[in-house]
Amino acid sequence: MNSKILSLKEEELCKILLKKEQKTITEDSTIIIDSHIKLALNVLEDVTITIIHQSECFARVELLIERNKSVKLREIITHNNAKYKRKAHQDPYSTLLVSQIISGGEYIKTDSYLKEKSTYNLTSAYYGNQLDLIIVNSSTHLERESNSNLIINGAAKESKIYNDGIVSIRDAADDCSGHQHIKNIVLDSKTTITSEPILEISNHNVSCSHGASTSKLDPEILLYSNSRGIDSQKATQLALEGFFHKALELTSMKEEDMENIISKVFS
Repeated sequence: MNSKILSLKEEELCKILLKKEQKTITEDSTIIIDSHIKLALNVLEDVTITIIHQSECFARVELLIERNKSVKLREIITHNNAKYKRKAHQDPYSTLLVSQIISGGEYIKTDSYLKEKSTYNLTSAYYGNQLDLIIVNSSTHLERESNSNLIINGAAKESKIYNDGIVSIRDAADDCSGHQHIKNIVLDSKTTITSEPILEISNHNVSCSHGASTSKLDPEILLYSNSRGIDSQKATQLALEGFFHKALELTSMKEEDMENIISKVFS
């Protein structure tokens, strides 16, 4: 991504006055974002946390995960002007499994800082109509034998999207693995999607990979569906449901909710 664009957005967000709040999490929790907030979550048990951001506010979330704890985090962002920044600090042997659904938004940035033998998996799906959106998902490996895997799939119509991923390996992170894969689908000629996956490696005793692709929906899918009496719009919608199925499934959404979210692309 153009670093100037990113720094200007960060500078703009720094001017927003945030209400500060701190919570200790010991059981499954749902958090609704409806105001500008800086939220610190100290996780002491194995839990599932759902964060729903459905307003134009800026939310800055900091997650502290204790040693040996496992957290399932669901991030659902739906407002077209939502601004969301999440940073996770993972103690040794901790696990963070994130499912991220983005059907709106202006600026979304997430990162996890991994200590010894901690694990971070992100499965993300973005889709929408008439979006002007910046997404940056990152993992930062601080200590040895930490593992991360970032999978980001997206599709958009009449939109401008920057969708980047960063895997950073620090000096002390021996024997760690960090992987990222980004796949974008452009649904019309008015949409531009830019992805620049980045590896920042300071220790070469590691296993890392990255990749990104941007393409149109496979025309063979539409041709086959049309031959079976399914019109092109419905065929596209069904194809996208399959494309996003894993991320949607991980959020435990009901099937009708999945269909409603996907249909937003065609509204």
